[in-house]
Amino acid sequence: DQPFQLFSRSTEIRTPTIGFAQNATTGEFIEVLGTPTTISGFRLVDGRASYGIGLQTFIIGFPIHFDWSWRTLFNKEWEDVVFASRGGSAVFREPKFDFWIGYDF
Repeated sequence: DQPFQLFSRSTEIRTPTIGFAQNATTGEFIEVLGTPTTISGFRLVDGRASYGIGLQTFIIGFPIHFDWSWRTLFNKEWEDVVFASRGGSAVFREPKFDFWIGYDF
């Protein structure tokens, strides 16, 4: 086990997991690794961040909210390594839209 690390600035080489395959003889799942990548610069390791914009209006006295947000780890190369099996930073940074009706708490 590694200790909790919110962010890092160190340069390191990481090998991304791009998927899993099943061993034909034993039936066990095997991790499929990509090419090693050098990661440098500021990045969130165990932390997560997002930014966005929201609009609010009132209809018949009820607040209506429209929110757009984007996730980030502040380093595109790091996101490509961490989320390689899910499509990398392109999929991770896709905008999220939320619509909700109600008051803020």
